[in-house]
Formats: sequence, structure tokens, C-alpha cells
Amino acid sequence: MSTFCGLTGVPSFTAIEIQAPFPNNGILPSQMPPMTKGLATSAWVQDYIRTFESSGRLPIPTQASKLATATFSSPESQDPLALYVQKENEFQTKLKQEYCFYEARYAAALNDFLSSVAMTTSKPEQVTQKLQIARRLNEKLALLTQLADGVTKYRNQVSRNMQQSINSVNTAMQARREELLDQQEILSSESAAADLSRRMSEYAKEKAKANNNLLSLYGVLNIVALAMIFYIARS
Repeated sequence: MSTFCGLTGVPSFTAIEIQAPFPNNGILPSQMPPMTKGLATSAWVQDYIRTFESSGRLPIPTQASKLATATFSSPESQDPLALYVQKENEFQTKLKQEYCFYEARYAAALNDFLSSVAMTTSKPEQVTQKLQIARRLNEKLALLTQLADGVTKYRNQVSRNMQQSINSVNTAMQARREELLDQQEILSSESAAADLSRRMSEYAKEKAKANNNLLSLYGVLNIVALAMIFYIARS
């Protein structure tokens, strides 16, 4: 489990809160693009970044030729380079805020789904609904990691003098993407919620030993995968 957002336990949200969109005009589009195996196409990511930049929401690096002839005035905030750095820091802050907004909800949704599978009293439609919520949040996080990576690559094409923070954010999100894709494969399976009650007893014991430990939460996906393989073998 990534500690990028500093989560130390499973957050708690209401049914409305867990599906709420990020407020204040986030980076993600209002309509999610088609996601194949948990990812958008590279072409879509590139087009979206260009559109995002042209709208003024992604800072445009000042060309070196313009910087060479610019008059650096006082106060410092009027300098073109200082303005760019300020806007870039604001963009990176919003990117992290939006990512952590959905990361917390994904942790809660995944825990909710696994708990419902473990309960023999859960109705199939309830389990399916919780699965869909977890899957949608997985896709939002994966798309944010793609956009972070895409912005970094785009920046490197037009300027080598980038903020160190953009690279640290991207590195953390690239690592998280691999975890999200593994979980997306399980969440997207048609048999994700089938025949898990017997296996989930092992998860319940582990969870009791490490209450609110997210490492234990994500480790249970291995149990889910084994249960699904066992189910397929029996079928």
C-alpha cells in the first residue's frame, strides 16, 4: 500500500460521500474516457493534456528566448519565471489533493466490498454495487497516474528545467499504478464476488490481528485471486 497520501487506516464515508466527485474543478474530466484494462489510451492522455494546457489550467513553460529578453522587475511575483513556478506548484498541489481525495475513498470502497463478500447475509445486488464503486474509483486513480506521467513527459519535451516536485509525485504514482492495475484485473472479473465465503474466513483472522492496517487490506487481494482460481478450477 502506497503511503503517498499518509493514510494510516481505512477511512469511513457515507454512501453519498464515497461516490462524490472532487470539488473545485478537479483535473479529471467530468466524463471518464473509455478504459481498457484499467487505462485510457496514450492518444487520449496526450490530447487531454494539450486541451488542459490550452484552457490555461496547466502552466505553459516560458520559452528560453523570452526569458533571455525579459525585464525581471520588483516585486519578484512579476517575473515570468517566478509566476510559472508559482502556477506549477499550484497545479502539483491540486493534483496531489485530488489523488488523495479518491485514494481515501478507494480504500474505503475496497474494504466495504471485501467485507460484504465475507458476510453470508449480503445480497448479490449489494455486493455487485460495492464492486462497481470500487472499480470506478480504481479507474479514476489510474487515470490520474496516467495524467501525472503524461504531464511529466510533455514537460520534458519542451523544457528540462522542471520542478523536482513533479518528478517525485510522478514516481510515487507510477508505483501505485502497478498496484491499481493488479486490483483492477481482479475487480473486473465476472466472478469477483463468487465463491469467496470459505476463503474470506482467513482474511477475517488476518484483519482482526491488524485492525485498520491498510497493508493487511491490500494483502487480502491475494486471497481473492486464489479463491477465483479455485472457483475456475472447480468449474
